[in-house]
Amino acid sequence: MRILIAEDDPATRRILTSRLSKWGYELVVTGDGKKAWEVLQAEDGPRLAILDWMMPGLDGAELCRRVRASADRPYVYIILLTALQREEDIVRGMEAGADDYVSKPFHPDELRVRLRAGKRILDLEIELTATIATLRSERAKLEAAQQTLVQQQKLAGIGVLAAGISHEISNPIGLINSNLSTLGKYLSRIVAFLAAQSEFI
Repeated sequence: MRILIAEDDPATRRILTSRLSKWGYELVVTGDGKKAWEVLQAEDGPRLAILDWMMPGLDGAELCRRVRASADRPYVYIILLTALQREEDIVRGMEAGADDYVSKPFHPDELRVRLRAGKRILDLEIELTATIATLRSERAKLEAAQQTLVQQQKLAGIGVLAAGISHEISNPIGLINSNLSTLGKYLSRIVAFLAAQSEFI
């Protein structure tokens, strides 16, 4: 997984880079908030970011706000790295859009478990997105099948109607046909009678 580290202090940046590389993460490192924003706006930008609160260009809180305002982008899990310890500062950072925070100086194990938690959340988000896409695809298939079924039912209804009309037409035709043969017998008798009467006269 790729992680953005945006930290202006070179010593902290080196420690973060060393630790995260050891843990197997692929890193994009910058010391400037504006460069971090450009990295996060890239098509293949990292989905997890560790942002220092105080940076040149853009601070971490403002960067959080910008990321959260970009609704068309994939979700980025943001951990704020801050020396600010007051509760109101932490609340302010979280309200700006951070998902988590780590206080400086940070303990490596704490950072590792917070990164794992962020990765789990992103994995769940990816899984949920895939599930939603599958459900939408299945729904489209069901709607297409329903349309086909409606068309088949219409055709079946037309077939039943045609069979009913055919039945209603064939009944009188059958009656007429059977009576024509009887009429033919009567006609031949009348012709024979008229011929016999003509001879007699």
